[in-house]
Amino acid sequence: HWNTFRIALSHTFDECFFLETKLDDTIHVIYQVLKGGDSLVRVTITDSLGRLAYNQVNSQFGWYDEEYTKFAGTYRICFKNDQYFTKKLIYIGVLAIHKDRILEATINANNEKKANETAVIEDFST
Repeated sequence: HWNTFRIALSHTFDECFFLETKLDDTIHVIYQVLKGGDSLVRVTITDSLGRLAYNQVNSQFGWYDEEYTKFAGTYRICFKNDQYFTKKLIYIGVLAIHKDRILEATINANNEKKANETAVIEDFST
């Protein structure tokens, strides 16, 4: 399930968010400057080891995808408004999918399917 929100980013201010991940998680981040000044921001994402995973300067819209995280830990997602005297409104969407939850959902779906197949067989056998 996507976590979406809007933030008001003051001039020359950094706003960072932190995302906990497990090994092999899938991460999606999307953003768009909705209004304010030149509608451009600086966006950086660092992985759980502190390495730069994504860097966009003067960006109005963008996204970051990582299919399988290589390390468990905390990702840092930062937005900076480099423009003086102008506040900006930014839409942000973040999704982290845990591999173990996908596996659990798959197992539950398979069990449900088997239960439904059994129910159908029992309905027709009477």
